[in-house]
Amino acid sequence: MTLSGRVAVVFGGASGIGLSIAKALQNEGADVLVADKTMPPDAQTRRNAGSGQLGSLSYCECDVSDHHAVRGAFHYAEELSDNRVGDSWRRRRRVTIVANCAFRGRDEEKIMYGEPLTDAAVDDIRSILDVGLLGVILGSKVAVDSFSARREEDEGDGEDDDTDLVIVNISSMAGLIPLPFQPIYSGLKAAVVMFSRAIAAYMQRTNVRVYTICPNYVDTPMMEEVFKHQSRKFIHAIEKSGALLPPEVVSTAAVEAVKNKSLPSGLVIRVTPQLGIDFARLPGSPFAQPVVPASLKAYSERLVAKIKERDQKIAAKL
Repeated sequence: MTLSGRVAVVFGGASGIGLSIAKALQNEGADVLVADKTMPPDAQTRRNAGSGQLGSLSYCECDVSDHHAVRGAFHYAEELSDNRVGDSWRRRRRVTIVANCAFRGRDEEKIMYGEPLTDAAVDDIRSILDVGLLGVILGSKVAVDSFSARREEDEGDGEDDDTDLVIVNISSMAGLIPLPFQPIYSGLKAAVVMFSRAIAAYMQRTNVRVYTICPNYVDTPMMEEVFKHQSRKFIHAIEKSGALLPPEVVSTAAVEAVKNKSLPSGLVIRVTPQLGIDFARLPGSPFAQPVVPASLKAYSERLVAKIKERDQKIAAKL
């Protein structure tokens, strides 16, 4: 199954996990719009020159905490997709893949690297909640609203399109296991997990599938900030967890969720250096624990073996 002809929006896709997911979806054939408050410098330069496109990816500025901006990103993605197919497509293609990856707020340093309950200002906390939680809720809400409206239009026109809407929300292992030195971040990510599971249950028996991905520490620009700030608690937690994961592992899990209709909606996907990609067993799941697909299992075994080999080489040099 390829994603050719599908339209995707990746919120928070200008760097890190989001960018990796955007590129992976593009490689599978999807038309992808990256919607982010901060665009890559090259994308900004080209947009100022009159184009919102960079290679095969398209970009637009978007504040994910602004409902109108999120809705505008959906319309822009569909317009761009229409322009690519021209007259060969007789009706507008709708967005059917959404990844909510945005996290960074206005001033997250004190929350992430300091003493969050004493150093962080209320406005800083609100900013991170607006991006990391409200942004996920708005991205999911607009996706469902837009998809449902288009399906009603199709049915009114006598069209029968069984294409499903897939929402992938990025949480964290901190949303499953509390981090005592990051209570605000951990609570936010736990809220993303529960929201995603609840909306999946709410949308059951529809053409909407919702997944949550909970990665361990990933090698992203945010991790570069961790080492720059010399956050001892954070660095110790990273060392204890085993390794920084490459963003491509998370995007592999995301693409599998989008393409594999047999995976039940509401599934929480873990990504760790110890087990690779597997599925969390959580109370209240309305479905039997699914088996990890053979392709993902093989991928995870290779990943874990590579991490162990690297750790052994590092240990040998000490």
